[in-house]
Amino acid sequence: SAGDWSAAVKDYQQRIALEDNTDPQIWWHMADALQKRDRSSAKETKYAAYLAYDRNIYSQKPDVTLLLPTLQILQKALAAEDDHLGEIHLLEAMYRAYPGNAQVAGDLKKTVMHYGFKVQKITPDTNQFPTRTCVQFTAPLSEAPDFHASNWVTFSPAQAHVAVVRENGGICVSGLPAGSSIQMHIRAGLPAIAGAVLTSAQTVTLTLPNRSPSIITDTGRFIIPASLPPAVGFSSINISRVKLKINRVPERALLAFVANHPLLNQDESESTLNNQNSLTIWQGSADIPHFSANRLMHSILPLPKILQKPGLYAIEISPGDGTPNPN
Repeated sequence: SAGDWSAAVKDYQQRIALEDNTDPQIWWHMADALQKRDRSSAKETKYAAYLAYDRNIYSQKPDVTLLLPTLQILQKALAAEDDHLGEIHLLEAMYRAYPGNAQVAGDLKKTVMHYGFKVQKITPDTNQFPTRTCVQFTAPLSEAPDFHASNWVTFSPAQAHVAVVRENGGICVSGLPAGSSIQMHIRAGLPAIAGAVLTSAQTVTLTLPNRSPSIITDTGRFIIPASLPPAVGFSSINISRVKLKINRVPERALLAFVANHPLLNQDESESTLNNQNSLTIWQGSADIPHFSANRLMHSILPLPKILQKPGLYAIEISPGDGTPNPN
């Protein structure tokens, strides 16, 4: 009978079981009937709507008139499950696919404003220079050409040397000090996609961890001229003291050393000497001059005069302040 959606669902289930289930039309009718039957069928509705969309776009002659109605059924199913973030993400994709559709734009704005345009995730990255911290919202920010993210945020304490840009729909801040907590104040009225706005000012705390300890060496330079005082240069982060070990490679072991040692085979995971085809002739340690936490320190340390003798030497540099050995 008309309006008996439970009977309609059973009918479509039987037809799918007996006929060609690759027809997007039957899956669309199935999703439509499930949705009209009751809200508790949201999971089944999503599945049927997804198959209707999938079968349609991969068919030889896609029915473009059916694509948007299918996505709208899927949107309502997400709403019935209270998956409002998923609903916003789907509406955003629909808004980009149908930029001239006033209903889609209106649904997106209404959903964002009703369920909240707010900060969703904060991702700090202190291991690049400068540091980078990105703030993502429940909906992407406005893509208007005159939108400038820096006009909508301030910091406590004030940050004079930061760059604030819109990126991937959110706000990314470069140049905040590692190992610190900074408050970012977001002004009310911050514009989002489809005309949604931030209804009230928000303050979020950007917590940046310390940089990961690391030692960076230049493995592209191997020759120390005998006429110059022997020294080794390297860079380090959050390591206040280093240990050094010098190994000499005998002539008879040159081929084996070159063939097997990770210094000359960068794909190897091992980063220590382990006396492979070489003999330890000196060990020592040194403080990093003018050490400062979270800064990239460039150091040149003098080496013993034993290196003035011609030959092939391998130098191992490792943390000497108790820091776990970084690669």
